[in-house]
Amino acid sequence: MQTHAQFLSIVLFGAMEILRRVWSYLDHRFHIGNIQISVTTMATGILVLVFAIFLARTFSSLLERRLAKRLHIDPGLRYTICRLVKYFILTVGVLVALKQAFTIDLTSIAVLFTALSVGIGFGLQYIAADIASGFILL
Repeated sequence: MQTHAQFLSIVLFGAMEILRRVWSYLDHRFHIGNIQISVTTMATGILVLVFAIFLARTFSSLLERRLAKRLHIDPGLRYTICRLVKYFILTVGVLVALKQAFTIDLTSIAVLFTALSVGIGFGLQYIAADIASGFILL
């Protein structure tokens, strides 16, 4: 009977050692610049993204059903509200997934979006001026 228990303990110890090695290979982080990538962080990022997509779809449809009961709200406004909520949840989900998968500092993404917004703002300034000129000519 004791040999059976010893055999089981040796098998369990071997299995735990194999699992530890597999986990260490999966959790090994590769460095590309300031970005750290591993299989486990990529899997976590993908799971967060899938959860965000599921949450956005579910919450958007729930909100759409809730707003459909309110007849005083314009259907176009209801559609817009539902889409904006869906896009907001997806945006937050993508940002959190990037943070989890690549350990990216989100302040660098904020700086990128700020620079992009300034550039778009200068470009849209001329379009807004053209629209205002068109109203003046009318």
